[in-house]
Amino acid sequence: MIFCASLLFCIKVMANTQYPVNYYFDLAARPGEVVVSLALPDAGAVKLLDFNLAHSQCVDFTSEQSLERDGDRLLWRPGAKAAKLTFRCPIKHPRASRLAAKAYDAWWEESYALFRGDDMVPPARVVARKGAVAQSRLYFKLPETWPHVNTGWQAIAAKELPKDVSEGFLLDNPERRFSRPTGWIIAGELGTRRDSLGTGSHTQVAVSAPVVADYSRMDALVLLNMLWPQMEQAFQTLPAKILIVSSGSPLWRGGLSAGNSLYLHSGRPMVSENGSSTLIHELTHVITGIHATKKDDWIVEGIAEFYSSNLLLRAGGLTPARYNKLLASQARRAGSHKDFRKAKKSSAIKAGAANFFDALDKSIRQRTSNKASVDDVVRVLMKKGKVNLADLKSAVQGVAPESLAVFDTYKIY
Repeated sequence: MIFCASLLFCIKVMANTQYPVNYYFDLAARPGEVVVSLALPDAGAVKLLDFNLAHSQCVDFTSEQSLERDGDRLLWRPGAKAAKLTFRCPIKHPRASRLAAKAYDAWWEESYALFRGDDMVPPARVVARKGAVAQSRLYFKLPETWPHVNTGWQAIAAKELPKDVSEGFLLDNPERRFSRPTGWIIAGELGTRRDSLGTGSHTQVAVSAPVVADYSRMDALVLLNMLWPQMEQAFQTLPAKILIVSSGSPLWRGGLSAGNSLYLHSGRPMVSENGSSTLIHELTHVITGIHATKKDDWIVEGIAEFYSSNLLLRAGGLTPARYNKLLASQARRAGSHKDFRKAKKSSAIKAGAANFFDALDKSIRQRTSNKASVDDVVRVLMKKGKVNLADLKSAVQGVAPESLAVFDTYKIY
């Protein structure tokens, strides 16, 4: 009896460590908007959700529970029982562009919508019972003519979906106590190509674009299939699922990564004329998950730009001669911009930082007789997540101390 009582107690404690959070994205109710409902079936574990609305387009927050607006903060106290917060968010979001008079990084039209989930649920500080962790799900209600929705999250089986829900996804983010539905989302009349890549088909990759968009989905999948062995060797730890979304104008003509997914404008080539790939650049951001402090964003961008061409070299897509021409081109573009930490983010800084990581890679390989490379340094940074210059130097110190001389060559102090 004592054993059974203890076991029941343990089960109860384990059950109390998780509380359900259900997000409902209704794209059918109001054209051009997402009507969001955040539901807590059992709100006993949550004392307060403190939303930061400083950069949010969302409006009309309503709840039967305590709701208080304080400047850019929205304080929601759910109470002990079932609770729900409802609001709406416009989908279209303008983005500054040198190439177009007006561009967007989120878009809606009659046949599809493309946006980031981050923009539909403002970031929040959570006050919850000690040890409580959210088990979050994202559900969609789509217009009748929209058959599909894709996210970077794992889909929930149709038989497990609530009534009147089109599709659902499990927001599995164990590093956070309260998971938001972050990452790219695309819904509507879509064309999607899927494949399972890597050893043991570990990573599910989906390439999705509206039917009305001119995007070579298979070109992207073929390129990734060719590069994946090199990515496995370089990064070792790869995500279980990655979503690549694309569309054309008036969306911003570039690439943007977002956690488990990335966006690439349909007009961008898979490989640019200089031999680098925007697709691989953004994919490197997704896979490594490295972020930097304000002064050291050059580290993150330099790593991504380095791999955007170096992985093509390793896979045989670029000859050494072509790769050397790319390095020379990047050196010209970088010009005299050597102080990466003081200069503003620019293509010149990105080019110079990419060449720095190439020089670091060559130095490490030479100093270790090819037993190590910059890959070993990057994997150390991947474990840290958010990094700065001291972290980078420490990682190099642990792999090949003599290669710290490259920092002096590039005057990075």
